[in-house]
Amino acid sequence: MIPLSKNLTSSVLLNEEYQKRVNSNNRYSKRAYAKDMGISPTMANYILGGERVLSKSKAIIVGRNLGLSESRFQLLTNLVIVEGNHSETEKENARARIKKINTFKATKKLTEEDLVFICSWVYDGILCAMKLEEYDGTPEFIAKSLKLPIVEVDKGLNILINLDLVEFRTGRLILKEQTLETTHDIPSDSLKKVHLSFLSQANKALYNIPVKERDFSTMTMAIDETKIPMAKEKIKEFRRSLTKFLTNGKRSKVYTINMQFFPLQKF
Repeated sequence: MIPLSKNLTSSVLLNEEYQKRVNSNNRYSKRAYAKDMGISPTMANYILGGERVLSKSKAIIVGRNLGLSESRFQLLTNLVIVEGNHSETEKENARARIKKINTFKATKKLTEEDLVFICSWVYDGILCAMKLEEYDGTPEFIAKSLKLPIVEVDKGLNILINLDLVEFRTGRLILKEQTLETTHDIPSDSLKKVHLSFLSQANKALYNIPVKERDFSTMTMAIDETKIPMAKEKIKEFRRSLTKFLTNGKRSKVYTINMQFFPLQKF
């Protein structure tokens, strides 16, 4: 655990979030950030410059619009109470809540060895089911949400606990707040098995899920091969944007987005 900086403010936090977006897209502007936050560019400049503080209600909207993790969201909403025009009691309570927040959540890079144990859609499904609004901390809820046998869910949870992705706390199974990463553009047999697992589910969904609850589409084109790296970045940006849109609201069901981009030929 890395302790919170004494100099951390709502402005610093929002600037950090802005910098993350710039790092992944160097064309990203403060005007675009203001739009994502849901406030005017002028107000965004005041907020990022530390000249003004968001109200608590506005901080809630901004946090949800930006798709902040739960810990970052709680941190933002409590920081604006400490910095804003609130009673000393409210500020003290907010400071106490801030002390309990570990905003520096670790990024766990899944190794080839880790992937050997979780090369199935089931593990991703379990982790996401634990983010549903009505999750009650039990494996039975997860089994019902994913329509899986409880034995399979128990097995999956034990592996996820061993990988330090899930923990058992105060009688509940809790998802540890971590950003998960796999290898990028590096061949991995285990990762291929993960993709095949999801493709297999897609094949079943095509025949078993009503059209109104799914979307399958294909587009074939003649392309400029020099644009492939940029195309992969655009696909990544689209996934992130759609994920932020879909997860901003009441989370009631687990869905997956599978995207493939490859040369069309006989193999």
